[in-house]
This record gives sequence, structure tokens and C-alpha cells, in this order.
Amino acid sequence: MSLNNNNLAVVYALLALIGLTSGVGDILLYKWAKAAHFGWLLAAYAVWSISIASLGLLFKLDHFSFGAAVVLATVIHLAIGVCWSLLMTSAKVTTLEIIGLIFAAIAVVLLEMERA
Repeated sequence: MSLNNNNLAVVYALLALIGLTSGVGDILLYKWAKAAHFGWLLAAYAVWSISIASLGLLFKLDHFSFGAAVVLATVIHLAIGVCWSLLMTSAKVTTLEIIGLIFAAIAVVLLEMERA
């Protein structure tokens, strides 16, 4: 499937959707682990199903290699997790974690520069 400007927007929308839904799925799983309410687990499965289906569609578009697509979606996923931890659980981010996030952001920029 060839990419034009409209499909490029779809690629990035899918990356955002994958990162968001997988991050939300993890948050729902955390809620299930803390509350032991089966509904949280079912919700996590439902949200992860959307994430996996979106990932399959992203692979079908064939804009990024497998590894690059997974890295980009994972960076978004991790950003969601870090934001959740900071805002909702009062977690602290260590210097090493901040360095890791900076490297992840650099990886995204380098992967995109390869495309240009």
C-alpha cells in the first residue's frame, strides 16, 4: 500500500492510538490488580485488542519496518505510563529514567530522519 500525505497522517494517528490504548490497557490492568474487580481485567483485554488490531493495520501500511514501528509505539506507551505514574500514583522519576526517556525521544527523531 503506497503512502501519500493522507496515509502519513493515518500512520501517525495509528502510532498514537497504539501507544494510547496499550498504555491505558496497562493502567486498567493495574486497577484490576489493586481492586481485584474482574471488570477492570475485561476492560484491559478490550483496550489491548484495539491496540493489537491497530498495530496489525500499521504493519499493513508498511511505512516503518517492524522494529521501528514497535519502538515508536512503545515510546508513546511508556510516555503514557510515566505520566500516569507521576500524576496518579505520586511516583518519582529517577535521573536514570529521565535519561532513558531522553534517549527514547532521540530514537524517535533518528528513526524519522531516516525516512526523510
